[in-house]
Amino acid sequence: MQPLGDPIYVDDIGIAVNKGNGEMLDRLNEALATIQENGTYAEISEQYFGRDISQ
Repeated sequence: MQPLGDPIYVDDIGIAVNKGNGEMLDRLNEALATIQENGTYAEISEQYFGRDISQ
């Protein structure tokens, strides 16, 4: 796949967590940090989007 130019817009991605559920928020943030550090996030991004969507 070859990009044809810059994106018109970029969506931010988020995960909803019930207010007050700090344990779930902490666990999600920890898991996200882990996959970003070990390269899994970039691999998944490349596989499904053809680029690293964290950039």
